[in-house]
Amino acid sequence: MAQKLMFPMKTLNVSQGYGVSVEGVAANTFSHKGTNCIDICGKDTGQQYTYAMCDCVVKRIYNGNTASSKCNFTWYESTAPVQTRKHGLVYVNWIQAHCNNEDITKLGIRVGKVFKQGEICGREGTAGKATGNHVHISLGIGKFQGTGWYETSPGNWQCYNPAYLNQECYLAADTVIIRSGGYNWVKLSDSTSTVTPPATGSSESTYTKGAAVRLINDKLYNASSGTSGVTKSGVFYIYDGKLTNGRYRVTNNPRYCNDKTLNASHVSGWVIPSEVDSVSNTTSSTAPYVGKPVKLSGQKLYTSSTGTTGYTKYQTYYIYDNAPVNNRYRVTNSTARVYKGTFVASNVSGWVDASLVSK
Repeated sequence: MAQKLMFPMKTLNVSQGYGVSVEGVAANTFSHKGTNCIDICGKDTGQQYTYAMCDCVVKRIYNGNTASSKCNFTWYESTAPVQTRKHGLVYVNWIQAHCNNEDITKLGIRVGKVFKQGEICGREGTAGKATGNHVHISLGIGKFQGTGWYETSPGNWQCYNPAYLNQECYLAADTVIIRSGGYNWVKLSDSTSTVTPPATGSSESTYTKGAAVRLINDKLYNASSGTSGVTKSGVFYIYDGKLTNGRYRVTNNPRYCNDKTLNASHVSGWVIPSEVDSVSNTTSSTAPYVGKPVKLSGQKLYTSSTGTTGYTKYQTYYIYDNAPVNNRYRVTNSTARVYKGTFVASNVSGWVDASLVSK
């Protein structure tokens, strides 16, 4: 039984919305500009606890160098795929900030600490000179990667593969709603927080030939059965779209994808659908090759795969990993920095529209 991703507080009270326009709500440009970050308060001006949205592990704790940035940024990663409202059964990671130092100590929050779903994992606070007690949250789809975040505009940061909290999590049936922020939230009809995962071969676990999938410290298996394999991070491509014992063959080159004749030398290994993240639902065998130059002549270099934040550039970039997301590609500023089997977030300069990339 896979867990549903649950809202982390007993009260929904949005004090500052996303920094981009979502569901018709205008972007908040105070301190969330260009990000998916959202601030949640409890029932009053006091300090309410936050609860683990799913079984999770603490991946990183960071404090900046200035008083205003010493926010106790804490990254959590689900220990298994969880059921989300929009993205289905996937791994998730998220940032929580502003928990005061004494509560970090009291709750035993440290890297490697595992929390069970519903267990107290944080508390509202004012660490970092926050204006009033609250918890600051940024949600990402997939496992924790790199430093856990990237800058969207000066001083504003969010998780990789950003998603919107209201569109992914569920409210418990007894959640008290004070301020929704204008966003659409969904309550569970009862108190259960589990869901039966999709059956093997169902629409949520089915990939077609050429589909791109991302491994982030996931196992690339040696065969369609057994546990032997190696831990890998990077983008691979579904080789032939044929599910065998709940696993797919994958290749590291989209041009090797073949559902007619098996060429074992082109198969990198096998993956289990629930253990990897979908990068694109489109066939990638016609995608531009890694390292392909893309010349920007006044077009925008975006800071993420979503939103409109970016910078006008007059420069040549290079396709980083050949994995389209929301009709955009990652690019880098040097052929020496393209994807070579391990995803390195610091090598990605930004994102460009797929329309600028010739196949």
